[in-house]
Amino acid sequence: MAKSKESEYIKCLATLEQYEHLSATLGADHPETKAAMLLAIDLAPPELQDMAHSVAAMLGVLPPASGYLEDGQAVFRVEDAAARLGQSPAQFLAERADAGLDIELIDPALIHRTQ
Repeated sequence: MAKSKESEYIKCLATLEQYEHLSATLGADHPETKAAMLLAIDLAPPELQDMAHSVAAMLGVLPPASGYLEDGQAVFRVEDAAARLGQSPAQFLAERADAGLDIELIDPALIHRTQ
C-alpha cells in the first residue's frame, strides 16, 4: 500500500474512532457526533464512499440530496448540511477548511435538480 493511501486510511480510522467515542458519550444525535460522521465520510477511501453515504443517510446525518452531477454523484446544499449539524453555513465551511477538506462550491449549472 502506498504511503499516502496508508495515511488516508489511518486518518479515516482515527475519525471513525472519534465518532464512536462521541456517539457513546454525547449521543448519536449530538451535532459534534454528526460532524465527526461527516468528516469520516469525507476521509473514507473512494471504495467505501457509497457505503459511508448510505450509513450517514440512514442515521439522519446527511440531508436529502438536492441534486446530482452528470456522473450520478449526489450533491447537497451547504445550508442543509449545516442545519443538520446545528451550524451556520459559514461555521460548517470553516470547520471543513480547518480539517483540510474541500470547501470548493459546485457551479449550480452543473447540478441536475431532483424532482
